[in-house]
Amino acid sequence: MGALSPQRGFPFECAKVWVPVDYDGPDRSLIALAPVRLPATDPARRIGSLFLNPGGPGGSGVDFVLGLGPFLYSEEVRASFDLVGFDPRGIARSTPLLCFDGLEESLAALPPFPFPVTPREEVTQTRSNATVANACDERGGRIIDHMSTANVARDMEPLRRAVGDAKLTYAGYSYGSYLGVTYANLFPDRVRALVVDGVLDPVAWATGRANQAATLPFSTRLRSDAEAQATLEEFFRLCDAGGETCAFRRFSRPVRRSRRPPARGAAGSDPADG
Repeated sequence: MGALSPQRGFPFECAKVWVPVDYDGPDRSLIALAPVRLPATDPARRIGSLFLNPGGPGGSGVDFVLGLGPFLYSEEVRASFDLVGFDPRGIARSTPLLCFDGLEESLAALPPFPFPVTPREEVTQTRSNATVANACDERGGRIIDHMSTANVARDMEPLRRAVGDAKLTYAGYSYGSYLGVTYANLFPDRVRALVVDGVLDPVAWATGRANQAATLPFSTRLRSDAEAQATLEEFFRLCDAGGETCAFRRFSRPVRRSRRPPARGAAGSDPADG
């Protein structure tokens, strides 16, 4: 890897690693992966490389290592491992999936809200989805058909070889847990250690159960909202039990009130949709 301009005095290194677009394809078309490495602080104690994935899918492993790598891990980990992050295929500094001519055009295709709530917003969201899908079909190129989790896991093999490790040491968070176990299933004899945090249900993520793949988005199948709500309610319960000693108590009642069904007009119309 080549040297990267030091950030906050840390000696980051960068590189390009070329991998096949299609691991099963007959041609030899290649795309570039962009890894970054933060060397271990004690070469005498160095064990190898610790590959990191922050989740997403599509989270930038390069940004993760640049921003948090020097601070997130213990002195023992930093002494023993080079921290290695990479942007998955199609993302950021790796060969990207480009569906629009520029940032302004891509932002214009997105709806002006994070999640549709009213029927009118659902229509806007559906149109936006179609616009993005059509743009990617027209301009995305071959890479759009080869951005699967399995292919990102396969990409970690040439990255592992590029850093000279005999086996992979990996830590993945959220979606990164799914990527890690996918690698372990594809290459079970090449895993040194695997750390997964915020583990996702791999069946719910991939296909769902019964006919869920055709009826529910993966994000709904994961039921992250239900678990987050249960955690929030337990926090509020403990906060209420603590009385005035809990500084967050004043937020409890407004949040619970916000979960009530919205008031509706005399004709049954939704005020938010008018």
